[in-house]
Amino acid sequence: MVFNGTITGTPALATGSGTENDPYQISTAEGLKWFRDKVNNAKTPDETKICAVLTADIDLNNEEWTPIGKYTDDGNKTPYTGIFDGQGHSIKGLYVNSASDDYVGLFGCLEGAAVRNLTVDGYVQGCHAVSGIAGDASANSTIENCRNNCRVVSEFVTGRSSSYLYVGGIVGSAADTTIAGCVNTGVVEARGSYNNSRASKAAGIVCTLCGNVIVKNCYNTGEIN
Repeated sequence: MVFNGTITGTPALATGSGTENDPYQISTAEGLKWFRDKVNNAKTPDETKICAVLTADIDLNNEEWTPIGKYTDDGNKTPYTGIFDGQGHSIKGLYVNSASDDYVGLFGCLEGAAVRNLTVDGYVQGCHAVSGIAGDASANSTIENCRNNCRVVSEFVTGRSSSYLYVGGIVGSAADTTIAGCVNTGVVEARGSYNNSRASKAAGIVCTLCGNVIVKNCYNTGEIN
């Protein structure tokens, strides 16, 4: 669902200017949807660098969620490249049910981004590179002090011969990224593979790592299937 409102200067959506020194301050589900759509509809790379902080816990009420930083079936992507600070707040009722989609979570793709101090709770399902926080993180991204309580599922989709199933509690697929101080308590599950010739992998923190990935001071208590 796309939010079609505009900034009003009130907490109903967001205040601030979106810079690192004056980030958008978000306290409502409507404001978070507005922020997501602003990133996903960016016309220039600079428009994906907008920064935000949460000033309250947010409940998305299990409404179908489109990840921040989208990745489309034709291979095009609009990664999130800014700084998102949850300031210790939670996003509850996160619901993504995109069985045929790759790179899904609260965030789809991160490139050179930072996501920190955030807890997510809900249900996330996709095909490849699935997680509670970010489906894919690369290009010196940082994810720190985040907790995933979501049930996270990747499932093979018939007809997609290129499908890999990489699913992790915090990040599905990471390259040149730092993951620090993160916790997964949610169930993480990978279901099936293509003729048993494609990788089917599940992990508590991050499923697959490429390049220079640092994982430190993290732990998992969730069930891994």
